[in-house]
Amino acid sequence: MNLKRFNMKYLAILLAAFLSTVVNAATSSSCPNEEGYFYTNDRDTRNPSQGGFVSHDADISDNIWLGKNAAICGFATVSNRARITGRAIVCGDAVVTGSKARVTGHAKVCGNARIDGSKRDVVMKGYFEAYSGLFDAGVHSADKKANKKTNKEHISEFINSVNNFSSTVYLFAGETKRMISQSSFQAYQDNIKDSCEIVLSEISTNKALRDGKVAVWPKENMTSRFNLRDLEVNGLTISGSRFDRNHFDMFQFSINLRNDQGFEAFAKKQNSSGKWVNKREQLSGYWFHSEKKAALQNLRASFVSAVRACK
Repeated sequence: MNLKRFNMKYLAILLAAFLSTVVNAATSSSCPNEEGYFYTNDRDTRNPSQGGFVSHDADISDNIWLGKNAAICGFATVSNRARITGRAIVCGDAVVTGSKARVTGHAKVCGNARIDGSKRDVVMKGYFEAYSGLFDAGVHSADKKANKKTNKEHISEFINSVNNFSSTVYLFAGETKRMISQSSFQAYQDNIKDSCEIVLSEISTNKALRDGKVAVWPKENMTSRFNLRDLEVNGLTISGSRFDRNHFDMFQFSINLRNDQGFEAFAKKQNSSGKWVNKREQLSGYWFHSEKKAALQNLRASFVSAVRACK
């Protein structure tokens, strides 16, 4: 065999593999800030056809049907010949399964909703939206798109999301996963004339393993006041790390001021004797951590909507 021809053929194979990888790193406006690929329907037949977008985090089987304008986002699961067509979206931790399950039109199946078409026909269509519960029969439809939320509703949703979120950070000591800090948050609107002015407190507790026992460090309460108009949303991403030994993921994202000056914060800390000490500090931003990427995606989405509502 001609060695030069063999080398050229080998390089062509490598180039094709590289281009395939680049093509697969796709994005879609239906799944904001997520990377994935475009599904191929009937890929093992003589008549394959292009399907819609699928997030890399989603779990799908090879026998589903995904319309070219439909999308599967987040950590959603679609399996067992389910059909997602039209401009339908399946997202969050939702599950759609069974050959008799169909999501079509502008329908959305998200959150923790489960659509089970393994025994009976179940159809979600029109502008119907499901975020929880089990649907295993019948036609579920909404004729009109949900009313557009007001700016105040976007801000209120962000505040509720923050207040319901807990942030936990872990490190490994050898093969053992150990929590080093845990935070809860309290947010509220402070100015009756300006709904975009927010007071945000982070209440954190640090923990460490000492002499075989868990030691709890003094609590910290960091409070700052800021206006949502001054916050940055462009390029705001969720980053993550994987610890392969335990199949453990840690995701995070932060909110920061546009001018990089940070937040002037009022710090309330306990010293080693448990006495509270008050002082002012400068924060570079607030960090949110979670093992569940979907939880951060929901928090980030409400934050972006609130900031844009204040522009």
